[in-house]
Amino acid sequence: MQLWDDSGELIDHLAGHSGPIHALAFGPDGQTLASGGADGTVRIWDVHSRAPRHEPLEHGLVVWDVAFSPDGTTLASVGEDQQVRLWDVASGAPMGAPLSGHSSGIWDVDFSPDGSMLASGSSDGTVRLWDVKTHQFVREMRLLDARVTALSFSPDGGTLVSGASDGSIRLWNPRTGETRGDPIRGHLGSVWVLHYLPDGKTLASGSDDRTVRLWEVAETRPLGRPLMGHNLVLSIAYSPDGKTLATGGSDAGVEEATLRLWDVATGDQRGLTLTTPQGEVWSLAFSPDGGLLAAGGKDGTIQFWDPVSGLPRARIQAHSAEVHGLAFTPDGRILVSASEDGTARLWDPSTGQPRGNPLDQGEAATDLAFSPQGQQLAVASADGAVRLWDVRTEELIGRPLFGHNAPVYGVAFSADGGSIYSAGSDGSIRRWDSRSGAPKGDPIFGHDGDVYAVATDPKDRTLASGGADGTVRLWDVATGHPKGQAFEGSDFWIWNLAFRPDGKELASASLDGTARLWDLDPDSWSRSACAIANRDLSEDEWVRFLGEEIPYQPVCP
Repeated sequence: MQLWDDSGELIDHLAGHSGPIHALAFGPDGQTLASGGADGTVRIWDVHSRAPRHEPLEHGLVVWDVAFSPDGTTLASVGEDQQVRLWDVASGAPMGAPLSGHSSGIWDVDFSPDGSMLASGSSDGTVRLWDVKTHQFVREMRLLDARVTALSFSPDGGTLVSGASDGSIRLWNPRTGETRGDPIRGHLGSVWVLHYLPDGKTLASGSDDRTVRLWEVAETRPLGRPLMGHNLVLSIAYSPDGKTLATGGSDAGVEEATLRLWDVATGDQRGLTLTTPQGEVWSLAFSPDGGLLAAGGKDGTIQFWDPVSGLPRARIQAHSAEVHGLAFTPDGRILVSASEDGTARLWDPSTGQPRGNPLDQGEAATDLAFSPQGQQLAVASADGAVRLWDVRTEELIGRPLFGHNAPVYGVAFSADGGSIYSAGSDGSIRRWDSRSGAPKGDPIFGHDGDVYAVATDPKDRTLASGGADGTVRLWDVATGHPKGQAFEGSDFWIWNLAFRPDGKELASASLDGTARLWDLDPDSWSRSACAIANRDLSEDEWVRFLGEEIPYQPVCP
């Protein structure tokens, strides 16, 4: 090996390998260098002294790539033995057993920028993702008829790029395993090197066609406006006029539960953060006149607030466990709550007194929704059912709606009241006839994992869902088909969703501590398309990113 300074002057030679050297990587401190070669060893060098820090690390067969973790404490190496090996940089000792799963030699390995994830690409045509902390396999992405020869995470960790033996470059969502857009083509040979520039907008690629290419990697995922401040966001609600958004959850370093009010137009917080001794705020609901805000807590209480002054009103001990759902009837005379204790309860919000007896759900009541006229109440349950209740008589209507084979976490009525939508941890969204209780159409699948939230827009055209894969997805109500690409940007579960009353915006609550506002205005989307691509979209791109509902049109001046 030869060391050069940044002026191009040769500094020194490092000798030790007994064959060709295929892999080199500097540690983040710039004073540590790792090498891997055809002799089946990995070596860690002190750049200052030019001496190896440890005895050679035995890999067995040819080593094709090495990579340091972002904190420099771990080294990953891969090669012809089809395994990913992790080494402690300080001691040179192996960190656990090798990671096995590939069926052919591994060409490349890369850590995510936060060091939590490791990606490996192999001649077997797969990219495999691994949890660095647990050493467990996470997911696999597969190419057709090509070897994976290069990998690189984007600077924000939101995209993983792969290069292949057929000259193609693909962008992946590492959280879901889905591809982003079509393959990038231009190279005439295998892509052996990929590297993002620091701005995250430009990708460099090197190929055995003897070219290096720079690509403008347009961001194809719509990132909603983030509202930040909470440590966890568990609940979300729009005011009836759509001008204020309430978010509830908890904050780091704050023992009490927290609630924030936001100006929807500017994204700025209104007033001070509201605190309440409820543990965490699990549910929120505005009264129809906007004069009252109800917050359901981890401790089973409901706290009432004046949303204008930010002053607390009454607090009632409503349940013996978390209050997962709250909703007012359209006339504002009844507030209903759903709880982990297995009941739903009706309340008079003017007095804080219960109305009638608890409605037994069998197991935890996870969400609820009133029909548009307020005559029926749908309650989702951890036993996999949705139960429909007559609000006036407090009697169960028909039999429970069973279809999910796992807990149901979300429920919503259509705007006309004719349909009920449910979302469950079986990964499906189901539609029911609210009159007969019969299923309507086939279940909708698209999320990678549990679906925690579902909401319908005021015009009954769009269904929104959010889940454990960190995505928000829009569906055409008439067909059940996806509308455009999934909305991404959250690093953890999407726990709650709410449409703005005019239907032009969707709010999501995530356990990564952010609430996001997603622009659903078709006119705004078409204007944004030009800014994203810096050119007119093709008709195929238009359908992929904006959906079929918006007619295709040139948008760039």
